[in-house]
Amino acid sequence: MQNSMAGWLIVTDMDGTLLTTDKHISKENLEAIDRFRSEGGKFTVATGRSIPSLEHYVEELKLDTPTILYNGGAVYDYKSRKMLWHSLLNQTARAYLQDVYDRFPSVGIEILMEDCIYVVRLNDIVSKHLDTEKLAYVITTLDEVPKDGWFKALFALQPSEMDEFESYLLSKGYPDVTFVRSFTHYFEMLPEGCSKGGALKHLSAFTGVPVDHIVAIGDYYNDYEMIRKAGIGVTVENAPQDLKDIARMVVCHNDDHALADLIEKLEQMVC
Repeated sequence: MQNSMAGWLIVTDMDGTLLTTDKHISKENLEAIDRFRSEGGKFTVATGRSIPSLEHYVEELKLDTPTILYNGGAVYDYKSRKMLWHSLLNQTARAYLQDVYDRFPSVGIEILMEDCIYVVRLNDIVSKHLDTEKLAYVITTLDEVPKDGWFKALFALQPSEMDEFESYLLSKGYPDVTFVRSFTHYFEMLPEGCSKGGALKHLSAFTGVPVDHIVAIGDYYNDYEMIRKAGIGVTVENAPQDLKDIARMVVCHNDDHALADLIEKLEQMVC
């Protein structure tokens, strides 16, 4: 099967897809990824994580192909340590965040920049996120957050509050941002038109792999556009039905080595 996967690129989400529930990469997934590469394929990641947050996994995954970060807000190459492309929030987002801060006092708020996270309001969900990922952060007021370099804002809230929160923000009709649910208790504000799916065209240009030869796999609504636009869109058993409905393929649960399952199925399709 030498070079049987040449010309193909797998792009995987991290949390809920490649990672197990306890945030590890299984031996089975790592072995399958190595085999896929040995067959000529390319492998990379598309995640909502920041540059420092994904750093914990770069060596383990041997990432030598540019990655999509900030839920489609950047394409970054860890091999050369270069930002290849990015999109940033306009400063109008500051007023939108102030509105959330005033109207929803229990919602945690993070602003993600290239090298640091600014925490505008800390709650239990944000505290757990920062502690689990061991990320550098600064607790500050919104007025004291630097004006430039905002990749995204993350709102942390209870799942029971999500519908009301999303409805409120979508009702505002803000013209220069995009909103997306990225997990059961995360809701994000991204630059206008920003998505992992939109970033695929940039990743395609940088890797030389046409979009119709990109296999994209994810588990949640921030993966929707990527699954829809990839040549082969894939989701996992633990994904919402909305994603399963648009995916060409559904593989096993993320705790059951979903990437290994995908690679085996892809080998059967292509070979």
